[in-house]
Amino acid sequence: MLTLGGKHFLIDCGISYRRLTEGLALEGLGTEDIEAVLITHTHTDHVSGLPVWFRQTGLRFIVPEMALRRIAVCMGGAALGSRLFSFVPGEDYALDGITFHPFPVEHDAPETVGFSFDDGTARFTYMTDLGAVDEWHMGFCSGADLVFLEANHEPELVEVSYYPQALKRRILGPRGHLSNEQALSLLGSLKRPPRKVLLGHLSEVNNSPGRVRERVEASGVPGMVSEVHIASQRKVTRVTI
Repeated sequence: MLTLGGKHFLIDCGISYRRLTEGLALEGLGTEDIEAVLITHTHTDHVSGLPVWFRQTGLRFIVPEMALRRIAVCMGGAALGSRLFSFVPGEDYALDGITFHPFPVEHDAPETVGFSFDDGTARFTYMTDLGAVDEWHMGFCSGADLVFLEANHEPELVEVSYYPQALKRRILGPRGHLSNEQALSLLGSLKRPPRKVLLGHLSEVNNSPGRVRERVEASGVPGMVSEVHIASQRKVTRVTI
């Protein structure tokens, strides 16, 4: 969950409705307190909860334009224009007092995006599920108050894992996922580092918080930013901008 400008937003909906409501309750919130759910792409681990969330709540869902038709089929035609809206990557949007900018990233799902948010006092960049980065992506991280960045795997662990070869190639490819080294290299190359970093989307098979922490401590990143956090898939990780 992202709280910015006093408003609450969710990014993706890959968990069950029960986990959603339990997680919000820990923050003293209900689904009625959420302004919108923003979708990065249509892989199952990011949208599997959408049909039930849509039926059980009054939430708005804002999705990439190319994903709209696919998601609308799941929701039923009545969803279009009511609580299901689309965006075009590369354009700015005003969303409840927040400037919201979706931007394309390299991943093997149609129109996968990262997000940049700005409420006039703080800027937050969310970038995960991508296999490669360029200077354009680095620009969204540069000087941000907080960056959520994928640190998905250690390549050698992927290579020796039980995964089929096709999946290994997908993860390690330029449209797959960022490794720990790639994520830290991106951060280390920024001329204007972010103030805080949250590393996330860790593979439970090919990575661990401990491995990421070792990589972080061996890099120059801790000397560049004020705080480095590692997100857990099993418990809430709170970072204040």
